[in-house]
Amino acid sequence: ACWLGIESIRQLDRAGKGHATEIVVSFTVQEEVGLRGAKTSSYAVRPDIGLGLDVTLACDTPGVPRQECVSVQGKGFALHIKDGSFISDRELTSEIQSIAEKKKIKFQRSILAAGGQDGAAAQQAASGAKAVGITVGTRYIHTVTEMIDKKDLQAACDILTALMSEV
Repeated sequence: ACWLGIESIRQLDRAGKGHATEIVVSFTVQEEVGLRGAKTSSYAVRPDIGLGLDVTLACDTPGVPRQECVSVQGKGFALHIKDGSFISDRELTSEIQSIAEKKKIKFQRSILAAGGQDGAAAQQAASGAKAVGITVGTRYIHTVTEMIDKKDLQAACDILTALMSEV
C-alpha cells in the first residue's frame, strides 16, 4: 500500500498533465484495531474522497470454497465494494470501473463479510467523504510469506494514477 501511494504520485508527476485537486497520501497505523491512524488523518485532512489502499484476501488456493473467494491473483486490482466497516460510494465505484474499462486496466470486485480498511475512516470522519478501496489480492495475508501478483499491483497503481488525473 505504501509503494502504491508513492508510485502513483510519481506516475502522475511523470505524466506532466497536472491535476486540479489537492492530493494527500497518508501513511497510517493500527488499521487492525479500529482504523486509528486513518481516523486521525481523516479528521485532520477532511477529504472529499477517501481511497483506502490495502491488500485483500486472495483465496485462489487449494481448499478454499469458491463462494468464499474474495479475489483471485492475476485478475487485476480488486475494487473493494464492502466490508464490515463500510459500503463504498456507488458513484465513485462506477467512475473507477468506467476508467478501468476505458483504459483496459484489469479489475475484479471484492466483498468481505467482516474486517475493515482505512477508506472507511474517511467516509465516517467529520461530514464524511466518498470512499472506496483499491486493493491487491494477497495470499497468506498477515504472515511473513505474503505473496502478490506484480501485475495486480501495477493495475492498482495504474487505476489510482488515472483516477487522480481525472478527478
